[in-house]
Amino acid sequence: MSVSVVIPALNEEPTIVHVVRACLADNPLEVLVIDADSTDATAAEATRAGARVINWRDVFSDVPVRPGKGESLWRGVHASSGDIVVFVDADLESAAPGLVQALAAPFADEAVNLVKPVYSRTFGDQPTGGGRVTELTAKPLLEMFFPELSA
Repeated sequence: MSVSVVIPALNEEPTIVHVVRACLADNPLEVLVIDADSTDATAAEATRAGARVINWRDVFSDVPVRPGKGESLWRGVHASSGDIVVFVDADLESAAPGLVQALAAPFADEAVNLVKPVYSRTFGDQPTGGGRVTELTAKPLLEMFFPELSA
């Protein structure tokens, strides 16, 4: 199984090098940073760290971009070439070698279709409260469609 890592990014210059290097440590097929028109040095830093950076407008260039993280995610899937796609957030301060491997390993079981990590996310000066996509979208959808997973 080949693994593509897709990192959606928008103005993540302070953390992108750390995240890319942690992902590359697991030797995936590719690490793609899908840059959503960052105005800082995110793209340059990600390239320097070893990722292939693609501007989100360059994937399906004939389809208008709708601002939001989801846009970077689906465009990243389209740009990837691995059998498995692992998403990693560009601002993940706790990224470490082994992260990609841990997320991809369960797919050795053909019954597995989705793997989601659990970790604490800071929000501003608070130790928790981050991860809005998880709290506002993923958890409610999992609870609705797969109540046995929402424990």
